[in-house]
Amino acid sequence: MPKVFVSYSHDTDTHGQRVAALVSRLRGEEGVSVVWDEDLASVGGPDEGWPRWCERQIQECEFVLACCTGIYRERFDGEAPPDAGLGVAWEAHRIRDYLYNSGTVNRKVRVLVFDEADRAHIPPLLKNYHAFCPASEESYRQLLGWLKATPPPAAPPGTPHVPATPPAAIAWPLPADSFTRRVADRKDEFAIFANMLSGQSAQRIFLIQGPSSTGKTALLHECMVYARHLGVPHAYVDFKGGVTLDEALASLLLDVDQTILQESSACPEPARPLKAIADLQQVRTPVLLLFDTYQHSPQDVQNWVETGLFQRIARCPALVVVIAGQKVPEQTGRSWTDFARTVALSPILGVQDWVDYAGRIFASAQIKREHVEFATLTNDGDPGRISAVLEAFAQRVAAAPSESGG
Repeated sequence: MPKVFVSYSHDTDTHGQRVAALVSRLRGEEGVSVVWDEDLASVGGPDEGWPRWCERQIQECEFVLACCTGIYRERFDGEAPPDAGLGVAWEAHRIRDYLYNSGTVNRKVRVLVFDEADRAHIPPLLKNYHAFCPASEESYRQLLGWLKATPPPAAPPGTPHVPATPPAAIAWPLPADSFTRRVADRKDEFAIFANMLSGQSAQRIFLIQGPSSTGKTALLHECMVYARHLGVPHAYVDFKGGVTLDEALASLLLDVDQTILQESSACPEPARPLKAIADLQQVRTPVLLLFDTYQHSPQDVQNWVETGLFQRIARCPALVVVIAGQKVPEQTGRSWTDFARTVALSPILGVQDWVDYAGRIFASAQIKREHVEFATLTNDGDPGRISAVLEAFAQRVAAAPSESGG
């Protein structure tokens, strides 16, 4: 059983009791190997001293739980008085070292909050990673799912220590810095998706919402092209015009290799919705599902996605889902909210964004800034219309030499 180190601040007796209750539950009911300071405090502390002991636990334990409160965040971020909270400050230093050396691909450290209000006290360094709240049974089960992943075989005696990676870890692809984006702006939104597809984020549900003519489909298609560039299997369904649940699942089976959806490809249609989820729970290589025009999806599709698939997203560790639409699933208050990220798109009015876009896509046309300004302002930032105008202008520039020669 892998070891988990509990990093926490000595706030109040009540907080200490909450930590103790969690440790007791993990050890007693679940058989998890937990390391925490109270075990040694009652027998005089570690012979090596607390700083070295804390450092060694963060280095050697497979998992670290950072129990966030207001006091923990102050000490973690170095905002406490110089003589207060030295243990947390030292642990924060070692956690920073780990994240730096791992290239931000964090398979060791996760956040834990005992109260939902404490999410406001998560240190900025840890905000991108999943936060468990054991007060919720669903979140507690997710915590167990992360902790109980079977560890890799033990290294022979004398082998230098390397931080263990849970065997359930997914073979996420490396980010492709050379990928040429074909969408204006949306840099932050695309970065959210790219982090998901590289396993650098605990979130794996990307919800793209916005009114008509804000480029939702264009961003979703760029996500799909990026997945293709990385060699990630993916399936795309557009619900415009009416697509039933059976048709949507049939489309997934056509787009994704049948070795990924083995049981659902061989089962009768009535059993396919649950079989597809069961297949996705077994996959250990990344798979991307993309759903467009979600506002037109029928109720049975929405039920399958929101209460079938998303409810089990924690058990589908290699799955990433992108949904675009004027209406997307509401994540607030849902059991899967920690796995989801919603972005709201608006018209792209930044002229420089369109200048950069024209330079990438129509470099040979050498479109002037004043032309981009005119296209942006006269089309109210509508991505579809502006890109069409710039394309038409580029084509006209390209055709100009032959016209003058004729």
